Amino acid sequence: MIKRNAEGHYFESDMGIVYDLLEGVTMGGKEVKTSDIIFVVISGWNIDIDLPANHFVGYLYGATFLDEQIFEYEREIAEMVNKYELEHGLC
Repeated sequence: MIKRNAEGHYFESDMGIVYDLLEGVTMGGKEVKTSDIIFVVISGWNIDIDLPANHFVGYLYGATFLDEQIFEYEREIAEMVNKYELEHGLC
């Protein structure tokens, strides 16, 4: 399920594992511009599990539409996360 706290959006899987949802933006310019990509990475604060070496789960496009289409994004991210958890023995 996609949730939000003071630091932004995150996803919590059925296993209770937290994944950060990060937006790709430009670095070093006068203005910050979005790539519109949502990067899904396993959160560093899952201290009660052995974290895989590869924290990168995947990505999808449409960061600017996340709040408008949250249920569609939840479904896509859940599929991505379920596959990741199976491949890394987290479930």
